[in-house]
Amino acid sequence: MSDPNISKLEEKIKQIQHKLDEAEATDFIYLTRSVQQLRHDILYLHTSLEASIDKKIIQHIQERINLTVQATQEKANLSYNIRTLLNEIDFSKKLKIIDQQKSIPKKVIKKLFAVNDLRVYFAHPISHRAKLVSYQEPKNLLKAYEILNDALDSLKEAGIEDRPLVLYMNGRKSAK
Repeated sequence: MSDPNISKLEEKIKQIQHKLDEAEATDFIYLTRSVQQLRHDILYLHTSLEASIDKKIIQHIQERINLTVQATQEKANLSYNIRTLLNEIDFSKKLKIIDQQKSIPKKVIKKLFAVNDLRVYFAHPISHRAKLVSYQEPKNLLKAYEILNDALDSLKEAGIEDRPLVLYMNGRKSAK
C-alpha cells in the first residue's frame, strides 16, 4: 500500500513543475525544446566542471602545505573551509587560480572559459538574446554542443575524469 502523504507530495511537485513549464513556454521565445535541452546540458556541465575545479584547487593547497594521507581529519577540515571560500568565488576567477597553479594545461582552461561563456548567455538572456535565438539553427546548436564535447574531451586528456559532484552526493565529501 502506498503512503497517501507521498502521493500528495508528488502531486504537488507535478503541479509546480507544470506551472514552471507553462511560465517557461511563454517567457522566452528563443526556448525551443532543443535550446531548452542545450541550456540544461550547459548548466549541468558547468556545475560539474566547477566541482572539478574546486577539487583541483583544494588538492593543490593541501599539497602545498604538505598534508599527508594520514592527516585525514585535518584534510577534511581544510577541504571544508576552502570549499566554503570557493563558494564565494565565481567560475572565471577559479579558472584564473587554476591557471596560476599550472595544474591544468592552458588549452583546457581556454575550453572551460568557452563553457562559461555559454553559461553566461543563458544566465543573462536579455543581454544575449540574439545569441540564444541563433541556437534554434541546427549548425549553431551543434557548435555549442561541440564546445561542451571539447571541454569534456580536454578534461579527460588532462587526466581529470573524476566526478566530484557524484562523489559528494554519495556521501564521500572529503576531497582526495
